[in-house]
Amino acid sequence: MKAFFCGNIRKDVTMEKLLPIAMWSGPRNVSTAMMYSFANRGDIRVFDEPFFGSFLQHTGVWRPSRDEVLASMECNFGKVMERIGAASKDDRLFLKNMGNHLEGGSFSVLSQFQNVILVRKPEAVIASFTRQVEMPTHLDLCYGHQLRILEFLERNGLPFYVVDSDTIKKTPQKALESLCTYLELPFTKRMLSWEAGARKEDGVWAKYWYHNVHKSEGFMPFEDKEYKVPAHLKALYRRCQEDYLKIKQYENE
Repeated sequence: MKAFFCGNIRKDVTMEKLLPIAMWSGPRNVSTAMMYSFANRGDIRVFDEPFFGSFLQHTGVWRPSRDEVLASMECNFGKVMERIGAASKDDRLFLKNMGNHLEGGSFSVLSQFQNVILVRKPEAVIASFTRQVEMPTHLDLCYGHQLRILEFLERNGLPFYVVDSDTIKKTPQKALESLCTYLELPFTKRMLSWEAGARKEDGVWAKYWYHNVHKSEGFMPFEDKEYKVPAHLKALYRRCQEDYLKIKQYENE
Protein backbone atom coordinates (compact mmCIF):
# COMPACT_ATOMS: atom_id res chain seq x y z
CA MET A 1 0.00 0.00 0.00
CA LYS A 2 3.01 2.28 -0.25
CA ALA A 3 2.64 5.74 -1.74
CA PHE A 4 -0.92 5.52 -3.04
CA PHE A 5 -0.89 8.15 -5.76
CA CYS A 6 -3.72 8.00 -8.29
CA GLY A 7 -2.58 9.55 -11.52
CA ASN A 8 -3.36 13.22 -12.07
CA ILE A 9 -5.14 15.40 -9.56
CA ARG A 10 -8.88 15.52 -10.15
CA LYS A 11 -10.36 18.85 -11.16
CA ASP A 12 -13.93 20.03 -10.80
CA VAL A 13 -15.30 19.50 -14.33
CA THR A 14 -17.65 22.47 -14.11
CA MET A 15 -15.12 24.90 -12.70
CA GLU A 16 -12.04 23.60 -14.49
CA LYS A 17 -9.97 24.43 -11.45
CA LEU A 18 -8.23 22.51 -8.74
CA LEU A 19 -10.29 21.45 -5.76
CA PRO A 20 -9.74 22.82 -2.25
CA ILE A 21 -6.85 21.23 -0.36
CA ALA A 22 -8.09 19.46 2.76
CA MET A 23 -5.42 18.44 5.26
CA TRP A 24 -6.70 15.88 7.78
CA SER A 25 -4.43 15.96 10.80
CA GLY A 26 -4.45 14.88 14.40
CA PRO A 27 -3.80 17.25 17.30
CA ARG A 28 -0.25 18.45 17.99
CA ASN A 29 0.95 17.44 14.50
CA VAL A 30 2.50 20.75 13.29
CA SER A 31 -0.81 21.30 11.52
CA THR A 32 -0.92 25.00 12.44
CA ALA A 33 2.61 25.47 11.12
CA MET A 34 1.45 23.84 7.88
CA MET A 35 -1.47 26.26 7.72
CA TYR A 36 0.91 29.19 8.22
CA SER A 37 3.21 27.77 5.55
CA PHE A 38 0.43 27.70 2.96
CA ALA A 39 -0.95 31.07 4.04
CA ASN A 40 2.46 32.67 3.61
CA ARG A 41 2.55 31.71 -0.08
CA GLY A 42 0.26 34.62 -0.90
CA ASP A 43 -1.83 32.69 -3.43
CA ILE A 44 -3.73 30.41 -1.03
CA ARG A 45 -6.61 31.27 1.31
CA VAL A 46 -6.52 29.19 4.50
CA PHE A 47 -9.35 28.13 6.80
CA ASP A 48 -8.56 27.04 10.36
CA GLU A 49 -10.60 23.94 11.32
CA PRO A 50 -13.86 25.01 9.64
CA PHE A 51 -15.76 21.94 10.92
CA PHE A 52 -14.73 22.38 14.59
CA GLY A 53 -18.08 23.85 15.65
CA SER A 54 -19.97 21.03 13.98
CA PHE A 55 -17.72 18.47 15.66
CA LEU A 56 -18.19 19.94 19.14
CA GLN A 57 -21.93 20.24 18.77
CA HIS A 58 -22.32 16.71 17.42
CA THR A 59 -20.03 14.90 19.85
CA GLY A 60 -20.43 16.99 22.99
CA VAL A 61 -16.73 16.62 23.82
CA TRP A 62 -14.94 19.17 25.97
CA ARG A 63 -12.25 21.51 24.72
CA PRO A 64 -10.87 24.62 26.48
CA SER A 65 -12.48 26.77 23.79
CA ARG A 66 -15.79 24.89 23.56
CA ASP A 67 -18.14 27.73 24.55
CA GLU A 68 -16.31 30.28 22.39
CA VAL A 69 -16.36 27.99 19.36
CA LEU A 70 -20.05 27.15 19.66
CA ALA A 71 -20.89 30.84 20.04
CA SER A 72 -18.86 32.05 17.07
CA MET A 73 -18.72 29.29 14.43
CA GLU A 74 -21.21 27.79 12.01
CA CYS A 75 -22.10 24.42 13.57
CA ASN A 76 -24.11 22.91 10.72
CA PHE A 77 -21.83 20.64 8.67
CA GLY A 78 -23.79 21.12 5.46
CA LYS A 79 -23.72 24.90 5.75
CA VAL A 80 -19.96 24.83 6.35
CA MET A 81 -19.58 22.87 3.12
CA GLU A 82 -21.71 25.46 1.32
CA ARG A 83 -19.43 28.26 2.56
CA ILE A 84 -16.34 26.36 1.47
CA GLY A 85 -17.87 25.83 -1.96
CA ALA A 86 -18.67 29.51 -2.30
CA ALA A 87 -15.18 30.58 -1.19
CA SER A 88 -13.51 28.15 -3.59
CA LYS A 89 -15.09 29.88 -6.57
CA ASP A 90 -12.72 32.81 -6.12
CA ASP A 91 -9.70 31.39 -4.28
CA ARG A 92 -7.56 28.29 -4.00
CA LEU A 93 -8.28 27.01 -0.49
CA PHE A 94 -6.28 25.18 2.15
CA LEU A 95 -8.40 23.70 4.93
CA LYS A 96 -6.65 22.69 8.12
CA ASN A 97 -8.84 19.97 9.63
CA MET A 98 -8.69 17.41 12.39
CA GLY A 99 -9.56 13.94 11.12
CA ASN A 100 -12.29 13.51 13.71
CA HIS A 101 -14.08 16.65 12.51
CA LEU A 102 -15.90 14.48 9.99
CA GLU A 103 -18.05 13.32 12.90
CA GLY A 104 -21.50 14.67 12.27
CA GLY A 105 -20.83 14.97 8.56
CA SER A 106 -20.22 12.46 5.79
CA PHE A 107 -17.09 10.86 4.40
CA SER A 108 -18.59 11.45 0.95
CA VAL A 109 -17.43 15.10 1.10
CA LEU A 110 -13.87 13.83 0.68
CA SER A 111 -14.55 13.53 -3.04
CA GLN A 112 -14.78 17.32 -3.18
CA PHE A 113 -11.22 17.89 -1.92
CA GLN A 114 -7.58 17.19 -2.60
CA ASN A 115 -6.88 15.13 0.51
CA VAL A 116 -3.67 15.17 2.57
CA ILE A 117 -3.15 13.15 5.76
CA LEU A 118 -0.72 14.58 8.31
CA VAL A 119 0.29 12.09 11.01
CA ARG A 120 2.64 11.95 14.00
CA LYS A 121 3.80 9.15 16.30
CA PRO A 122 1.30 8.63 19.15
CA GLU A 123 3.72 8.92 22.07
CA ALA A 124 4.63 12.46 20.97
CA VAL A 125 1.01 13.44 20.41
CA ILE A 126 -0.06 12.09 23.81
CA ALA A 127 2.76 13.93 25.58
CA SER A 128 1.71 17.25 24.02
CA PHE A 129 -2.08 16.87 24.02
CA THR A 130 -2.32 15.90 27.69
CA ARG A 131 -1.01 19.31 28.68
CA GLN A 132 -4.50 20.58 27.82
CA VAL A 133 -6.71 17.47 28.01
CA GLU A 134 -5.65 15.18 30.84
CA MET A 135 -7.61 12.10 29.78
CA PRO A 136 -7.66 11.94 25.98
CA THR A 137 -9.68 9.34 24.13
CA HIS A 138 -9.21 7.49 20.85
CA LEU A 139 -11.69 9.94 19.32
CA ASP A 140 -9.59 12.90 20.49
CA LEU A 141 -6.35 11.74 18.89
CA CYS A 142 -7.83 11.12 15.40
CA TYR A 143 -5.85 8.03 14.34
CA GLY A 144 -8.97 5.95 13.81
CA HIS A 145 -10.57 8.67 11.70
CA GLN A 146 -7.43 9.20 9.65
CA LEU A 147 -7.32 5.48 8.88
CA ARG A 148 -11.00 5.47 7.95
CA ILE A 149 -10.41 8.44 5.65
CA LEU A 150 -7.61 6.59 3.88
CA GLU A 151 -9.67 3.43 3.54
CA PHE A 152 -12.60 5.43 2.12
CA LEU A 153 -10.38 7.17 -0.41
CA GLU A 154 -8.69 3.94 -1.47
CA ARG A 155 -12.01 2.10 -1.73
CA ASN A 156 -13.40 4.81 -3.98
CA GLY A 157 -10.29 5.21 -6.13
CA LEU A 158 -9.64 8.76 -4.93
CA PRO A 159 -6.09 10.15 -4.68
CA PHE A 160 -4.46 11.11 -1.42
CA TYR A 161 -1.11 12.03 0.07
CA VAL A 162 0.25 10.93 3.46
CA VAL A 163 3.11 12.70 5.23
CA ASP A 164 4.57 12.38 8.72
CA SER A 165 5.18 15.58 10.69
CA ASP A 166 8.66 14.30 11.59
CA THR A 167 9.48 14.18 7.87
CA ILE A 168 8.44 17.82 7.52
CA LYS A 169 10.58 18.85 10.50
CA LYS A 170 13.62 16.90 9.30
CA THR A 171 13.60 18.16 5.71
CA PRO A 172 10.95 20.89 5.34
CA GLN A 173 11.91 22.06 1.87
CA LYS A 174 12.12 18.57 0.40
CA ALA A 175 8.86 17.51 2.07
CA LEU A 176 7.00 20.61 0.90
CA GLU A 177 8.39 20.36 -2.62
CA SER A 178 7.05 16.81 -2.83
CA LEU A 179 3.67 17.83 -1.45
CA CYS A 180 3.43 20.77 -3.85
CA THR A 181 4.17 18.47 -6.77
CA TYR A 182 1.25 16.30 -5.71
CA LEU A 183 -1.01 19.34 -5.36
CA GLU A 184 0.09 20.81 -8.71
CA LEU A 185 1.40 23.91 -6.97
CA PRO A 186 4.73 25.57 -7.67
CA PHE A 187 6.89 25.37 -4.56
CA THR A 188 8.05 28.69 -3.13
CA LYS A 189 10.52 29.29 -0.32
CA ARG A 190 7.94 31.59 1.22
CA MET A 191 6.45 28.37 2.62
CA LEU A 192 9.49 27.81 4.83
CA SER A 193 9.15 30.89 7.03
CA TRP A 194 6.64 33.41 8.30
CA GLU A 195 6.47 36.32 10.72
CA ALA A 196 6.17 35.43 14.39
CA GLY A 197 2.83 36.14 16.02
CA ALA A 198 -0.82 35.38 15.48
CA ARG A 199 -2.55 35.37 12.09
CA LYS A 200 -5.97 36.74 11.27
CA GLU A 201 -7.05 33.26 10.16
CA ASP A 202 -6.43 31.73 13.61
CA GLY A 203 -9.43 30.11 15.24
CA VAL A 204 -10.70 31.42 18.57
CA TRP A 205 -8.93 28.45 20.22
CA ALA A 206 -5.50 29.82 19.29
CA LYS A 207 -4.88 31.24 22.78
CA TYR A 208 -5.09 27.74 24.22
CA TRP A 209 -2.99 25.85 21.67
CA TYR A 210 -0.85 28.07 19.42
CA HIS A 211 1.74 29.44 21.86
CA ASN A 212 4.71 27.72 20.21
CA VAL A 213 3.78 28.44 16.62
CA HIS A 214 3.18 32.11 17.48
CA LYS A 215 6.77 32.28 18.72
CA SER A 216 8.10 30.57 15.59
CA GLU A 217 9.30 31.98 12.29
CA GLY A 218 9.34 28.63 10.52
CA PHE A 219 9.19 24.90 11.15
CA MET A 220 10.80 23.93 14.43
CA PRO A 221 13.82 21.61 14.02
CA PHE A 222 13.24 17.91 14.53
CA GLU A 223 14.23 16.60 17.95
CA ASP A 224 14.72 12.86 18.39
CA LYS A 225 13.17 12.76 21.84
CA GLU A 226 11.94 9.82 23.87
CA TYR A 227 8.44 10.16 25.25
CA LYS A 228 7.20 8.21 28.25
CA VAL A 229 3.55 7.22 28.07
CA PRO A 230 1.83 7.32 31.48
CA ALA A 231 0.61 3.94 32.73
CA HIS A 232 -3.05 4.98 32.65
CA LEU A 233 -2.73 5.85 28.93
CA LYS A 234 -0.86 2.72 27.80
CA ALA A 235 -3.99 1.02 26.42
CA LEU A 236 -4.87 4.16 24.44
CA TYR A 237 -1.30 4.37 23.18
CA ARG A 238 -1.37 0.75 21.95
CA ARG A 239 -4.62 1.33 20.08
CA CYS A 240 -3.32 4.52 18.46
CA GLN A 241 0.00 2.88 17.62
CA GLU A 242 -1.80 0.09 15.77
CA ASP A 243 -3.67 2.67 13.68
CA TYR A 244 -0.52 4.74 13.18
CA LEU A 245 1.44 1.81 11.76
CA LYS A 246 -1.37 1.08 9.31
CA ILE A 247 -1.44 4.73 8.23
CA LYS A 248 2.34 4.71 7.75
CA GLN A 249 1.96 1.97 5.14
CA TYR A 250 0.36 4.58 2.89
CA GLU A 251 3.05 7.21 3.42
CA ASN A 252 4.38 8.92 0.32
CA GLU A 253 8.13 8.67 -0.13
